[in-house]
Order: sequence, then C-alpha cells, then structure tokens
Amino acid sequence: MFVTPKGIFSKQELESEERTGALTVIVAHCSESKSVFAHAVPRKGADSAGYVIEQLKQDILWLGHSRVVIKSDNEPSIVQVVQALSAALKMAGVTSVSVEASVPYDPQTNGAAESAVKMFKGTFRANVLTLERQIQARIPTDHPVMTWLARHAAMLRTLRVKGADGLTA
Repeated sequence: MFVTPKGIFSKQELESEERTGALTVIVAHCSESKSVFAHAVPRKGADSAGYVIEQLKQDILWLGHSRVVIKSDNEPSIVQVVQALSAALKMAGVTSVSVEASVPYDPQTNGAAESAVKMFKGTFRANVLTLERQIQARIPTDHPVMTWLARHAAMLRTLRVKGADGLTA
C-alpha cells in the first residue's frame, strides 16, 4: 500500500506516477494465526540492503511456524520478494517453504490478504488521524513516525482486535 499526502491507497487505487514520493508499506497476513504485519519499506520490491526480506523473515520466525506457504499476487516486484524470502526462510531453518501465486485476474484467490490490507488501512488511518488531532498538526508522509506507525497499527490489529470467533490473533 502507499501513503501519500492525499491519503492511504492500495496499489490498484493509485497511478504509478502518484506512487513517487509516497511512503511504501508492505503488509503481510498469516491466515492460520490471523496475525498482521506491516513495514514501511524503502521501495517496492526487494531492496539492495535486504531490509524487506529480513523484516518479513523475522515476522514469520516470530510466529514459530515450521511449515510456511507464501502466497502473493504475480506482480514482478512481489515475486522477487517472495523468492528471496523463501530462500532466507530455508536458510533460517524453516522445515518446509512453498510458494503459491494467485490466479491472474482473480482477486478471490488472494482474498484473505486483500481483506487484511483493507482492515489494516482502516487501523492505520485511524491512528494517523488520532495522532494528528492530538498534536494539532499534519504529519508528513516522510516523517519517521509514519514508519513506526505502520508497524504499530499492524501490531494493534494482531494483539488487540478480536475476530468473529471472539479471539485475538
């Protein structure tokens, strides 16, 4: 997803030229535990420093799963991240790592992730608006608090929000 001065958008909602200068956030969702993770990243796709891969690897290791299936859409930048993440997880000792791509032009095959992103966007937006109201000022998208707030909003969804079953992730 992308955070711009105009608001918070998923990749489908924003033209590529509008993504320039936006805060880029990668959102991950564990379908088994219902945990949500989000990280502000330097750019879309894998970065040369390996930040994106390391953050996602740490998230998955934190969950403690020994078998992982990574699902994503077929966007080249995400495929690049998934391939590098798969290799990193195998190196970290995860027993079984497999990759599944969604069916092209069928959003239902990635429905759980799309739903998680939609809920995360609402939590992130509410937190940004609340903070701006408290400090009585607008927060620029390139401010360091925005990178922290992305991660914080995901943890709030994971640790504090109850699902339909009445349990938190």
